[in-house]
Amino acid sequence: MPESLFHPTQIHLKQSALVHNYHFLKSKAGSHSEVAAVVKADAYGHGLKAVARILFQEGCRTFCIVSLDEAWGLRQELGRTARIIKLIPSLPGEYPDVVELGLEQVLVNREDRLSWGEFLKKKGQVLPVHLKVDRGMGRLGYPYREFIEDLPFFRDTTLFRVVGVMSHLPASEETPPEKGVKGTGGIYHPALKSGVSSRWLKQCG
Repeated sequence: MPESLFHPTQIHLKQSALVHNYHFLKSKAGSHSEVAAVVKADAYGHGLKAVARILFQEGCRTFCIVSLDEAWGLRQELGRTARIIKLIPSLPGEYPDVVELGLEQVLVNREDRLSWGEFLKKKGQVLPVHLKVDRGMGRLGYPYREFIEDLPFFRDTTLFRVVGVMSHLPASEETPPEKGVKGTGGIYHPALKSGVSSRWLKQCG
């Protein structure tokens, strides 16, 4: 095979485009909403630290990651003023680093909550968490009934501080039907009644 057929794949990030897209999304979200930047997987190949630095300079203060390596990288780049949300469950061996890094942890089921609860009791610490509910995507997320049953616990506990409730559209490649979007109220309304601030209700496409 001719050598010319082999070439490295390159991604060229145009800073002005990234800045434009961030402010466009921010304008659509509204002045009372916050746009969080998902920078997992090396910012989808665009460079974790470079993308995070640019967005931070533009006013973004919340970043979502999946691994501790990404979290350490963000802390080194942005310091302690950035909010960092870990989108997937952590293994028990990772719990100390999650706390040390000041991450906000997404909880996806009761087993997740119980495991973290044992650790936090022993350490006498409080963990800021986001509760993720599965609405049909089939990925990680609280089963709806389990979520409803656990809300009173989260309202009364001193181990966790709920800072968010989130879900994921069942089919992110398609425009969701109006009924599907309105159905999200079945998740958020009970959360609001349990004392969760409306500011932290999220939907991911």
